[in-house]
Amino acid sequence: MITVNHGSLQSYLYDCWKSGHPALVTGSPGIGKSDSVYQFAEGIGYQVEEVRLPMLNPVDVNGLPYIVDNQTMWSRPSFFHDEPGWLYFLDEINAAPMLTQVAAYQLALQKRIGQNLLPSDAIIVAAGNLMSDRAAAGRISKALANRFLHFQLEVSVDDWVKWALKNNVRFEIIAYNRFKKTSLMAFDPTRDDENAFPTPRTWKFLSDLMDVHPDKNIDIALAASAIGEAHAVEFLSTLEVIQKAPDPDLILLDPSHAPVPDKEEISVLFTVATALSMKVNVNNADKVITYARRLPGQFSQLVVSDCIMRVPAVQNTRPFVEWVSEHPETLN
Repeated sequence: MITVNHGSLQSYLYDCWKSGHPALVTGSPGIGKSDSVYQFAEGIGYQVEEVRLPMLNPVDVNGLPYIVDNQTMWSRPSFFHDEPGWLYFLDEINAAPMLTQVAAYQLALQKRIGQNLLPSDAIIVAAGNLMSDRAAAGRISKALANRFLHFQLEVSVDDWVKWALKNNVRFEIIAYNRFKKTSLMAFDPTRDDENAFPTPRTWKFLSDLMDVHPDKNIDIALAASAIGEAHAVEFLSTLEVIQKAPDPDLILLDPSHAPVPDKEEISVLFTVATALSMKVNVNNADKVITYARRLPGQFSQLVVSDCIMRVPAVQNTRPFVEWVSEHPETLN
């Protein structure tokens, strides 16, 4: 099946919304399927009603029957909203029992269940893990599957970095995964001997753990609890190297003379570029650009693009305008 990255998925979900068709997003566990749906809803100003179908019986979806004028009617499902502006997120849809899936047929295609209709602007998006990943995913009814447009999500380091820069992921973790791209997602569904493994989700877990003691190195057991032993050992050994990077606060005090890592120290350069971009604001833009000009070309560009991504207002400051005008090809 053709796969899509997070950036493309946002565009495709928009197309589904405007065309009036529901979308089903599948992918490995921990790669950000749910986050992507919530990000899309936020971007268009919608609220999200998360409906966990595996936790529901068919009657929870259909509603209880009752009699009105000798006719059977169905009570309104608790997750229905009368007001517009709601996205209904059917998460873990392919882990739901078959009869519950059947109960969702009308909801997916017609935005209704029995006589209960959703507002015409309601959006239906579903998500589920891949069967091949052995992650609580079963077969989805072909009849239900045929009611959706299908997108299989894959991990993109570049897309994850964009997300991580805006969601308080520690710069050491961002830099490490930029340097060692294959570590961002290292899930092997055939291994039953290790429950912890690297995914975008568990790297955020590790970042949160490091924030608990920001001035103290995390130990191997705690790191392994998030990303597994083998990857924890490799990350911590690399962490010792990237922690030698110049302090971004000291760089901003004297950007013209602060030390610049050697061009062979790739992991350290990734760290400096990422850490500096996380300190930028409209008031220190000149200092950031001053130091960025001293970095090797690729990393100078990285600083500027990351800064604009994190704080879009800096692109209107004079130092950034001048840098971009001198390097018009780099941000295309």
